Amino acid sequence: RQVVTMPHPQDQTALFIGGHDPSGGAGLTADIQTASTLGIHPLTLVTALTVQDTGNVERVEPLDPDWFEASFRKVISDMRPAAIKVGLLGSPELGERLATLLENTHPIPVVLDPVWKASGGFLLARDGWAEILRDRLVPTTTLLTPNTTELRTLVPSTPSTDEAAGILLSLGAGAILVTGGDQDLEQPYVTSILYTADGETERWNDVRLPGAFHGSGCTLAAACTCYLARGDPLKIAVRQALRWTHQTLVKALAIGRGGRIPLRGGAALLKLNGRGPYLIVDPQGRSRTWLIAELDAVIGSGAKLVQLRDKSPWGSESRDFAERVLAICRKRQVPLIINDDPIRAQAIGADGVHLGRSDPSIGYARGLLGEQAMIGVSAYDDLERGCAAIQAGADYVALGSIYPSPTKPQAVRIPLDVLRSARSAMTAPICAIGGIRPDNARAVIQAGADWLAVLSGVWDAPDPVEAMRSLAQAFEADQAKPWVRYPGPAG
Repeated sequence: RQVVTMPHPQDQTALFIGGHDPSGGAGLTADIQTASTLGIHPLTLVTALTVQDTGNVERVEPLDPDWFEASFRKVISDMRPAAIKVGLLGSPELGERLATLLENTHPIPVVLDPVWKASGGFLLARDGWAEILRDRLVPTTTLLTPNTTELRTLVPSTPSTDEAAGILLSLGAGAILVTGGDQDLEQPYVTSILYTADGETERWNDVRLPGAFHGSGCTLAAACTCYLARGDPLKIAVRQALRWTHQTLVKALAIGRGGRIPLRGGAALLKLNGRGPYLIVDPQGRSRTWLIAELDAVIGSGAKLVQLRDKSPWGSESRDFAERVLAICRKRQVPLIINDDPIRAQAIGADGVHLGRSDPSIGYARGLLGEQAMIGVSAYDDLERGCAAIQAGADYVALGSIYPSPTKPQAVRIPLDVLRSARSAMTAPICAIGGIRPDNARAVIQAGADWLAVLSGVWDAPDPVEAMRSLAQAFEADQAKPWVRYPGPAG
């Protein structure tokens, strides 16, 4: 066959290949919504039309393989996507044709979602499906995303998940993310396991949500594709995709009579996206005028979120200061979180609130601020408190003090191993706090922190702008590990 020729990569574009779901819950609609929210332009190729609703599929009509190949070549010759996702194949013939086409797209990362059966039970795979995926598509795949049932269908003779994953890795897959949402339905947590070609495994647990969903697997695979397209290392891409997908399920919509549809759009989901410094602004012992004068440049040097911690009584001075901080955050397009007080957050239209032990409940804050608000909770040194907070609707958890804190010298210290344990216990964003400075930030990031809460480490530095820049660069250095970008086959 003619070799596919491609122009230079386009980092904010991804190609999504799959079926059309008229209910909008799964398939290409899920891909398009996910990509649009995560800042990726979606290219789409249809493999099949379906007759389905949120409950089940009734019929699948595959696209003609010649038509599909012509569309693939036309798109790829014009735009080189930064990642490719493959979902429903439609037919064995189309799967064979696609495998040949993908052999010529290396090193673009390929995410393969082995769609086998609809959530309602309809068998989407035709005869020969497992063989084509296993023998032809898996060797072209950077990341395979089966649930446990799909994994066992691909490798039916193996007694364990570990062995099945090992066989697929030996066939050329770069990594395998096995999701457990279809297993142990009485367990309070859903465990996802990432197996990589270097022999490492990583596990994450998410609180099991009640009820059924329509399109959760499509959403996860699409999110993995988007984070890879943005250049994230594999493990970080997977972790962020798991976290983001969980949030879409927490906010899922009961539109039809079947499974709830993940809410893949919305400002709150986008604000939870990414990693970096979490700047705390506290006027205690500092000039408000000086803080305002410095804040724009400090945020511009790399802050991803800002928290206003102002313990002074709520009055004209504190409100004016809060509104000026908010205006700078809006200019820089960075979310503003208010410490402790949901009423203050509501009063100025902030993006959310951070709650401690003695503050109002998550439910109260959510009711006052709405579903789009970001709600963080201090878990201190208590992982159970953190997991309970996520289950109750918190969007992120803060852990610490990591190092001795000049702001809170009596705070309980936690070792970095607690962060590592938290990283395995939850996919929700983890904010590390306490004594963090540019010279010790890297170790905290490597232990699993998504955000580093910094106060004195920036504001008491000789040059706050340079301190913030150094913190942001610590995250960039962690992103740049060469072992992760495209871990697929080399042929």
